[in-house]
Amino acid sequence: MAAGANRLRGRRSSMGSGSWMSFGVNPAYSEDIYQEATGATLAELNSAAGAVTLRLLGPLLRSLNMQAVYDKALTDTA
Repeated sequence: MAAGANRLRGRRSSMGSGSWMSFGVNPAYSEDIYQEATGATLAELNSAAGAVTLRLLGPLLRSLNMQAVYDKALTDTA
């Protein structure tokens, strides 16, 4: 599995810590391209899709100070 995006250099999150006032103060992405790949079994996709997604998008979310915004969606709960 892989995820990627281009034309990211200088882009910032408008959400940040969840405050509308945080626009422009969040870190800017420093690379033009984001690429991440991971392996996952069908069993892992069925039982821990959040963990797989976090492996793919976690580095991007952390670099934009956005992981906390998506923590609940990327957590696998029983």
